[in-house]
Amino acid sequence: MPIVWTNPDGTVQITSLEESWLARERLPRETTEEAVLRLSSVIQAKAPSLTGTPSLVTSASLPANRRWRNAWRLDGSSVHVALPEAKDLCLAEVRAARNNYLKDSDALLLREQEQGGSKVDAYLTYRQELRDIPGTVASLLVDIKSEEELTAWQPTWPVKP
Repeated sequence: MPIVWTNPDGTVQITSLEESWLARERLPRETTEEAVLRLSSVIQAKAPSLTGTPSLVTSASLPANRRWRNAWRLDGSSVHVALPEAKDLCLAEVRAARNNYLKDSDALLLREQEQGGSKVDAYLTYRQELRDIPGTVASLLVDIKSEEELTAWQPTWPVKP
C-alpha cells in the first residue's frame, strides 16, 4: 500500500509497506489504513528524510510514467503530475543535453580554429544555436497541455557541422 508523504513545498515522496510486515504490526480490529497511519511514525524514524503528512493511496492512483516524478503532487487520494513543474524538469533536461553538446563542440571548434579550417563559422553558428535552445524550448513548452504530450515531445537540435 503506497504512502504519500507531502512535503511543505508540495513535493511528494512515496513509500510502501510489505504486506507481511504490516500483517505482523497490525493491532486487532485495526483497519489497514489505521495501521499504516499509526505506523507512519515508525517509518519516519527509520527514514528521517520523510517529512510532512502521510496519506494513503492505491497503487493505481500513482502515475505510470516516473519520468516526471519530481513534479508529482497529491490531489485528494491520487497523485498527479504538476505540468508546470514537469515543464521545468523538461527544460532542465534540455539544458543538460545542450551543455554536453557545447562541451563536445569545444574541441572541434578549437581544432578548426588552430588549423584554419573552413568550418569555423559553421561551428560558431552551431554553438549559438545551441545556446539559443533553452529560450526556443521554453516558448514551445507553453503550448503543451498534457503529461502525455510533454513525454512525447522532443526538441529539434541543430545539426553539427
